[in-house]
Formats: sequence, C-alpha cells, structure tokens
Amino acid sequence: MKIIHSRMSEYLESHTLEVCSEREVLLRTNDGFLLYVSGGDGSADERIVHLEAREALIWLNREQRL
Repeated sequence: MKIIHSRMSEYLESHTLEVCSEREVLLRTNDGFLLYVSGGDGSADERIVHLEAREALIWLNREQRL
C-alpha cells in the first residue's frame, strides 16, 4: 500500500452550521485505490471507500469544497 495524495478539506456541518475539517488520503493497493476519510476535528467518524482508477483521477482533480 502506498500513499498517493492527502489533503485536509473544510465543510459546513448541516445541523450546527459550524466549519468542520476532514482528512482525505488516497492510497494505491494491488487491487486499485482506497480513499480513507476521517474527521480532522477529533471526531471518531472514519470511512474507507474502494475506488477504481477513473474515480481516483476524478478525486485527484477535484477542487477544494467550502
């Protein structure tokens, strides 16, 4: 497994309208790509999503959201 790219993203939490942040890490595996997403503000919310090559390229080229 190899880290391809990581970034911090900010977003508005819909219930409290607070600005929150999350860490996103794109990993390359033998079977494709994994996207690891975790709350960067100390939350316990973590997700791992399997991506195909096309989806990984779209994620890499995506602009930061606010």
